[in-house]
Amino acid sequence: MAGLLGPILSSGAFRMVSLALGILCLVITLALIYWLRQDAKRRSAGALVWTGVALAIAIIGALSGFAFMSFGFGPVGLIPFVLVCCLIIIYVVIRPAEFTADARERDMSLRLLSAELESKSCPRCGAGIEAEFLICPECLIELRHNCDYCGRPVKPSWQACPYCRSRQQGGAASSNSKSRPARTRSSSPSNAGANTDKGSSAGAGSFGDLDLTFN
Repeated sequence: MAGLLGPILSSGAFRMVSLALGILCLVITLALIYWLRQDAKRRSAGALVWTGVALAIAIIGALSGFAFMSFGFGPVGLIPFVLVCCLIIIYVVIRPAEFTADARERDMSLRLLSAELESKSCPRCGAGIEAEFLICPECLIELRHNCDYCGRPVKPSWQACPYCRSRQQGGAASSNSKSRPARTRSSSPSNAGANTDKGSSAGAGSFGDLDLTFN
């Protein structure tokens, strides 16, 4: 077997192919190590540790490849390439799921949301309130009340519910209170006329009594 492979392994063409394969594998291995470092750095997954482990594995694999120099330079680059690929597979399985920038952006969004919720305060006393509160728990001012028909929260100043289009009792009561003085004023002339008739009849009766007395 060795006699059959000997001429092939010692040929110049095989040596050139083995050299090109070894160099290509070394270049790809270095590129994979660089990608590993950058990805671990963006994910805060210990970039220095993973890079050091990858370089150590690559160096050990390259030194091991010199033991197979009978196959040319190919094993010197192929062995570290295979070992680094195995390390990258392990890294991909156990690495953090999100990048550090994404985690910071998510934390910032949560902080802004909590700050927005905490910034809501009562218009009278300034105490912290929530969107579902009907009254302020501190000063008991009415912030909103439930709709008479759909039950959704509406402000006391609203004349109608914007959700079901139903008119609120507060708005109807205010409109009735505004129309009551007009009805009172419209009925006052008739009352005045009745009072005038009563006064005239009463005056006539009194004059009649006077006439009877003098007679």
